[in-house]
Amino acid sequence: MFLLHSRSVFPKFWLRPVRLERSGGFSRHEINRIQRLVEKNVEALLRSWNEYFED
Repeated sequence: MFLLHSRSVFPKFWLRPVRLERSGGFSRHEINRIQRLVEKNVEALLRSWNEYFED
């Protein structure tokens, strides 16, 4: 799961596979841009998530 906070809205993405759970008020254009960033960085996001919760 990946959450991004901006303007008091919260989109939610699942990471395996990358897919949008909720847009949280972002426009379709913004969501497309965010999704591309998530897809590009999915391995780093998963690694950070796992490191944080394994400790």
